[in-house]
Amino acid sequence: MPGFEFNLEGHTLAAVHRDPELRSRFESRLPAFLLQQRWFAGRAGGLQSATIEHALPLDAAGSLVLFVVHTTDDAGLETRYQVPLQATGADTVEDPLATEAAAQLRDILVQGRMVETEGVRLAATPIATGIACGGAPRLLSGEQSNTSVVFGRECILKFFRILQDGFNPDVQLVSWLSSQGGFPGVPRVIASARFQAPGLDADAAVLQEFLPNDGDGWTWTLAHARRAFAAVSDPGEMAGHLRHEAETLSEAAAIGWLTAQLHAALARATGPAMEPQPATAADWQAWHAGLTSEARATARMLKSGHPAAAARIAALADSPVPPVPGELGLKMRTHGDYHLGQLLHTERGWVVLDFEGEPSRPIAERIALQHPLVDVAGMLRSWDYAARVAGEDSPAVPAWRETVSAAFLDAYWAGADGPPRPFLPAAPGDRDALLHHFLLRKALYEVRYELGSRPAWVATPLAAVVAMLDSTT
Repeated sequence: MPGFEFNLEGHTLAAVHRDPELRSRFESRLPAFLLQQRWFAGRAGGLQSATIEHALPLDAAGSLVLFVVHTTDDAGLETRYQVPLQATGADTVEDPLATEAAAQLRDILVQGRMVETEGVRLAATPIATGIACGGAPRLLSGEQSNTSVVFGRECILKFFRILQDGFNPDVQLVSWLSSQGGFPGVPRVIASARFQAPGLDADAAVLQEFLPNDGDGWTWTLAHARRAFAAVSDPGEMAGHLRHEAETLSEAAAIGWLTAQLHAALARATGPAMEPQPATAADWQAWHAGLTSEARATARMLKSGHPAAAARIAALADSPVPPVPGELGLKMRTHGDYHLGQLLHTERGWVVLDFEGEPSRPIAERIALQHPLVDVAGMLRSWDYAARVAGEDSPAVPAWRETVSAAFLDAYWAGADGPPRPFLPAAPGDRDALLHHFLLRKALYEVRYELGSRPAWVATPLAAVVAMLDSTT
């Protein structure tokens, strides 16, 4: 739903925040509007209240206003959203990001302008030059937690719907990687903007170059995997088929190499909350505590429908901390939510998108230093999902997954061992122990996610959890 009807009674939209009666009526219309938006995280949990916290006019006429709306859902969760709205008539309010008015937001970023009123401001900072950013706006429909608008075939504006105080990693990391980090596998950042108000200083939007592409990694992989399963049903023939077909394994290796180069760049990062540190025994204990917490939560959710698996996972939750591997490598900034859907297949090769992490988590968690093998585990789990979705009940599913995953992982190890700075333990046994840990933790999280969101999919991560538990007994 792009907007809603609202009679401004001759006032400008900017007056909504100042006029108590107008504001009360306006706020009464917000819940129904919010609950129909793809980017609104509280759709399933209901909405107790939605109140306007700040209002910033973005044009001289006061018809285009950036509202900051504070919501509370039925579970008591409080969230702050950016809701730009435009008065398009005497009784109609619309989302400007779905109209030509999106160009006004783009221009604020491109020109490095500051828009301010009564201590509330949107402050833009240009970062890269020489990238054209014209063309008519086109709203993308696929995203859920943010809103993205493409201008022609030149640039893309990502508008962060949830405002959290601090540095959004999707701005911080991509800006660093594309400038100081020298990593070519991300779209360059043209400009960014922060929303600032008393007690709030948050990244609001980022403008990047738009890279023409033929789909994300998930779509690309499914298409190639389905062709493989259509051609081969014998598990013993799958590896040979993939070697003959060549493209799937070549691209899996390219993704592995790209991932290693990403981590190599982040291993030399500098700046606030960016510098890597050697991982320690205390980190290993903290990671194990995180694993047991995931196991307990997962076992509780599985108890009624999958009692045997729940019992095994509950036993994992009570297991002692395993011995610390000989080496742990570095903990550092990572992508944080790495999977095939976060890659684009472009004319210049694969590029990595969406460093935001999970938007529902606090900024402090999303910018925390992690082990780089967290990202590797995420991508390996993504190959597993792709195999099962594309192959369905084919007996060749394990063979496809293992062959493609090996191509990815072999290229990653080779890239990670190159200069300039080692970030992984040198011993293969230490790497395997760490990767097993992060794979198990990721699969446990996936079980809980699927039980809560897509119960029909739970068999995929649950099978992975059981297989990993079998491998350690």
